[in-house]
Amino acid sequence: MSFLVKFGLILSLFASWASCFSKFLRPPEQDPDQAVDQDMTKNNHYEDGAMIPILWNTNIKKVDLYIWQFIDAQKNTTARVEDNGTSPSSEWKAQYDISNATENNEDCIYWFTLMDSEYGGTLAKSQFVNVSAPKAEETTTDSAASRETSSAPEPSSKSGLSGSEIAGVAVGATIGGLLILGAIGWMVWRRWTRRKNDAVVAELPGSYEQDQPQSERPKSELPAEPVAFSPERPRSPPRIYEAP
Repeated sequence: MSFLVKFGLILSLFASWASCFSKFLRPPEQDPDQAVDQDMTKNNHYEDGAMIPILWNTNIKKVDLYIWQFIDAQKNTTARVEDNGTSPSSEWKAQYDISNATENNEDCIYWFTLMDSEYGGTLAKSQFVNVSAPKAEETTTDSAASRETSSAPEPSSKSGLSGSEIAGVAVGATIGGLLILGAIGWMVWRRWTRRKNDAVVAELPGSYEQDQPQSERPKSELPAEPVAFSPERPRSPPRIYEAP
């Protein structure tokens, strides 16, 4: 066996040994023998813009972290998240449709892989995660604006009065109402006073007219006996006086 063949076998054994000690912790490592890990309907869901923590365990000093997007059964796209990483953890801000491949706002399916920064080769593969489509901000803003517009009172186009005229009408109506109430109160007070006076007069003893002194008029004295005058009594003729 030549030296090159031996060297290749050693590298393949080293890669397989290294892969046995590299796995994802969060999201969990994907097991190709488990049907649940291949079911994309049971993936963890994240909203667009959420931070996804990524944890792994490896004995490789430097690794590259990649993210993959599922397009269809024949095509996947990838992007590098971290290069020559030495920390066993990282995080990724969820981004919807990094490949601009979706058409109906369906969830995007992603997974992560670890690769050896020096020798290459895939060390670990995570389970799938879903990122939901962002909510349409314009639709939300428009609906909120329409609700505010509908709740605001609409000015009447039939009214031709200005604000000052309306205020004057209101003041006049108030004053008129006060005057009407005052007149009604005055009439009630007058009627109550009259009834009170009538009640006081009714309580006095006797009649008011009986208490008044009656004026005594002198009666003409008639003769005790009637005097008869003779109709034939002569009367003196009238005298005529001449002026001197």
